[in-house]
Amino acid sequence: MANGMAASNYSNNALWLCLHFPHLPLEIFTRAIAPEKAQHPVVILERQRVAFLNRAAIDTGIQINSSMDTAYSLSALVTSIERDEKKEIAAINYLAHWCYQFTPTVCVKNNHSLLLEISGCLKLFGGLNAIRQRVSTGLQSLGYNCRMAACATPLGALLLAKANADDTGSPIEATLQPIKATLQPNDATRQTIESSLQRVAIVYMETDEAILTSLHNMGIQRMGELFALPISGLGKRFGQQFMDYLYRLTGAKADPQQSIRPAPRFFSEIHFLTDVTNSQSLIFPMKRLLAELTDFLTCRQLTIDKFVWQLKHRNHPSESITVHMANPENNRAVFLALTQLQLEQFQGMSEIGSLTLNAKRFSPANLQAANLFHGTGFRQTDGRIHQQGNREEHAMLLNMFRARLGPGTCFGLSLANDHRPEKAWQRIRLDHKEYWHPDESEPNNPRPLYLLNPARPLRENRGTPLLHGQLQLLQGPERIDFGWWEQNTPRDYYIARHNSGALYWVFNHLANGKWYLHGIFS
Repeated sequence: MANGMAASNYSNNALWLCLHFPHLPLEIFTRAIAPEKAQHPVVILERQRVAFLNRAAIDTGIQINSSMDTAYSLSALVTSIERDEKKEIAAINYLAHWCYQFTPTVCVKNNHSLLLEISGCLKLFGGLNAIRQRVSTGLQSLGYNCRMAACATPLGALLLAKANADDTGSPIEATLQPIKATLQPNDATRQTIESSLQRVAIVYMETDEAILTSLHNMGIQRMGELFALPISGLGKRFGQQFMDYLYRLTGAKADPQQSIRPAPRFFSEIHFLTDVTNSQSLIFPMKRLLAELTDFLTCRQLTIDKFVWQLKHRNHPSESITVHMANPENNRAVFLALTQLQLEQFQGMSEIGSLTLNAKRFSPANLQAANLFHGTGFRQTDGRIHQQGNREEHAMLLNMFRARLGPGTCFGLSLANDHRPEKAWQRIRLDHKEYWHPDESEPNNPRPLYLLNPARPLRENRGTPLLHGQLQLLQGPERIDFGWWEQNTPRDYYIARHNSGALYWVFNHLANGKWYLHGIFS
């Protein structure tokens, strides 16, 4: 800028990548459609005028600011939707958290743009172009498209990205060549930024419309022409606020940004252009949302054991589908299979206007080194057999049972901290797995696998129990005296053998002296 600026306070090592989403109001609706099926014209209305439109609408001749009468005269198949800025804000916030996998510094700008400070992760991802490619590919898989530009200042990156989004002109990629100059002294940094912005039209600046009009009346069309003007004259004519913007734009003044805080939950939503009335039409959007969920879990090294689908209807109460898993997972194929099992149980599905996926409870991923013999029966050096494949199959079987029968139908068994045999076990929820383990120092007395509930009274002969003949007491007594607060009387347990060779577990009730059969050994 003419006459020079004050010494830069901006970090020479910073590199900002801006993602600008010019079609976000449209894509929050069209991403529910598979790309190969997006052949019908779709327009977004604002004040009864076309504000955004897809490629199919452009091909039919519909233009920005056209009325719907004009649009229908050009195509009877056009679909129109009123703009919803709340959904746009929710979408850009979701995308900001999605970008957290690339850098911890992600900022939201103007509800249509994101700023990523990527200087610290260039080596990790293999350079600027590699990051751009990964971001672009990932966003396309989510159903979004963006324009990207990099610069040493956040406002510079934003300005370039907005200019690149202008379909009427050629993309401006000047920042990619001189970007290494940002590692030079401050003056070189500022000159490099100004050089990168030379071709950008002034209409993309984030400033007052009256200032843009005045500059246009002065014959200033490009940023390069603006930078050539004396700085003192600009300050007097347009005020300190405009000069502050230019200082931050060129790096002459620090421009701190407020980055997002990663959300402790996952929430994503897809809105349909027309009501969905059959489960098969939900498969593609469900796959897209599950891909977003697994990406969210992978970049944070998390797993989940439950997630919730919500089917929102325009004229009916919404319905929920809760998917439970036996073990915490991060497996898209498992998530989809369990979802489809529960989706099959829906009968007479109402018109669905939107679909949401929600997960709140996370567990750290159990990261394990890869195993050459994974899924095989080969023994390890310590003699153990690899069982990872079997454990995964068992977990999947439980998952399918729960999806078919409901979350309360499958449970685990655990020992309980109670010496009474009928209360020495308890049901355990599969998602909590709160198993109780006894003290290993306690004596390990034999117990039958089969218990009678309740215990069966036995006849006796001179103090010896009878069961189709006299029983021979082999081992005992083992006294169990527990539960006095529930008026339980001590019992003496014995292992007894029948004439046939069968082994029984019997006890003598000390309160009345009677014998009972309580268990049968296998």
